[in-house]
Amino acid sequence: MAFRQSFSFITAKELATLLKTPGKRKEIAVVDVRDDDYQGGHIKGCIHSPSLKFLDGGIEDVREKTKDYPTVVFHCFLSQIRGPKAARIYAESTDEVRQRGGDA
Repeated sequence: MAFRQSFSFITAKELATLLKTPGKRKEIAVVDVRDDDYQGGHIKGCIHSPSLKFLDGGIEDVREKTKDYPTVVFHCFLSQIRGPKAARIYAESTDEVRQRGGDA
């Protein structure tokens, strides 16, 4: 039986609204996949997982840090390449772990 991890796009404004909604912040893990540009500013409380290290064991670290969150949001500077790619990799690898009977 195959599991499909669903994911979708949200705007920066939608994310900001969710993060400001009382009680919602504890339900959302924000993963910032920017590399050197992370130092220019980031969302308070986010998980930093540089895209350059994401496939080199970084995905397992992210999965461990986000396992208790029902919603995981990936973002980068413009969320056009790195963020969506990281979300896809996360969804695919989580699906693979579940297919093998693991807890993802």
